Amino acid sequence: MTEFKTNNFIFFRFNPTNDDEMEAINTLLNDRYVQKYLGNVDIRDFLLASGDDDEISDSSFLVGFNDEIVGYLSTFSGLDAIDLEYAVLPQFRGKKVNERDTYGALMIKEASSELFRRYAYVKFLRVYINESNVLSLEMAKKVGFEVVRDGFNPYELHMER
Repeated sequence: MTEFKTNNFIFFRFNPTNDDEMEAINTLLNDRYVQKYLGNVDIRDFLLASGDDDEISDSSFLVGFNDEIVGYLSTFSGLDAIDLEYAVLPQFRGKKVNERDTYGALMIKEASSELFRRYAYVKFLRVYINESNVLSLEMAKKVGFEVVRDGFNPYELHMER
């Protein structure tokens, strides 16, 4: 089963027979912010559809930190970009993992570095964030994403190589 590690996180494939993983997914699915900002997306569908190959683009992962599941990340590759979709479990949202970074910020920062390292064709990473999701917008900007399209909802942000 494919997984990848960064300095602080492990990004791993979903195992539907694992009770801790199911609990994390159900927490995300029932979270009002995930419902509001990711819409009717069933994270399980993305997680179950991810193959067992060595690719981390076009894949979905649960994200672990010190043996705890802290979030979810999906990647979708395009011609010269990779789109990211992510969520942080409520109990880790906005919480500092070190003096500078929250769990979400560090998770996206490290995942972004790994994607750029692995995929030379990628010119930029892209996220779409609802204008009312102020905390996620601030976090994305803090880790290096820049708004390339505002005035529309959702905002489009890029992180250049």
